[in-house]
Parts: sequence; structure tokens; C-alpha cells
Amino acid sequence: MKAVTIKMRERVLHMKLRKLFVSILCILMVFCFTGCSSEAKKSMDTAVQSANALLDKNQKAYDMSTKSTLKKDVKDSEKANSDADYKKSTKKIKSDIKAYKNSIKQLKQVTKPSQDFLLERAKTVDTITDVEAATEETDINNMMNKAGGY
Repeated sequence: MKAVTIKMRERVLHMKLRKLFVSILCILMVFCFTGCSSEAKKSMDTAVQSANALLDKNQKAYDMSTKSTLKKDVKDSEKANSDADYKKSTKKIKSDIKAYKNSIKQLKQVTKPSQDFLLERAKTVDTITDVEAATEETDINNMMNKAGGY
């Protein structure tokens, strides 16, 4: 009778171990197919996040088509479903981000250039021999930023 009881316990233990093994195997498979994503997808997701952060600032660009192209390529990235597609979308989005940022900088240089930018550009003209910024302190007429002044 003891031998039968021991064999039954062994069978029950064996069945429990089998169930545990199958359960662990199922969990691992679920993680493999859903929980893990490729490096290419992660890279694309990072690029999309950067693009969305830049677009959320809603900055004006010299060439507004750079903004619309970036928006379009971010939306198109949702259709990517393979590593090759992820890499292609990442490359496009990074290029679009660079173009949009450059266009923002260009607009700033056209609409409100910095003093240093203007001085550097003036120095590149061959016929200009000396460059100096005009300020209230350097204005010999004391008319800068005054009523009736310049």
C-alpha cells in the first residue's frame, strides 16, 4: 500500500512539474512575440518621439514644407512592420528633423539675426575694411533709441 501511495505522489508531482514547465514555456513565448521589440523599432520610436517633441513646440520655419514633410513621415512610420521599414522610417524622420531645425534657424537669421551673425557676414564683404556694432554707448550723436533719433 505504501508503494502505491509513493507512486501516486510521484505521478502527482510529475504532473505538477509538467504543468509548471508548460506554463513557463508559454510565458516565455508570449514575451518573445509581444514584449520584445527590435533595435530598429526602438530607434524609430525614439526618432518619432524627438519629432513629436519638436513639432509640439510649433515653431515657424523659413520653409514650412519641412514641417509638413516631418508630420507626414511621422504618420507614415505607423505603417512600418519590419526592420527594413523601421530603418527606412528612422532615416527619413532624422533627415526631416534636421531639415526642419535648419529651416527654423534660417527664419531666425532672416527675421531677427543676432549681432554676431551680422558682424561676421559684414566682414566677409571684400570692400568693407572695418566692422563695429553701433550701440547707445558707441553712438557719438547720442540719438540712438531716443525720440526723434534713429
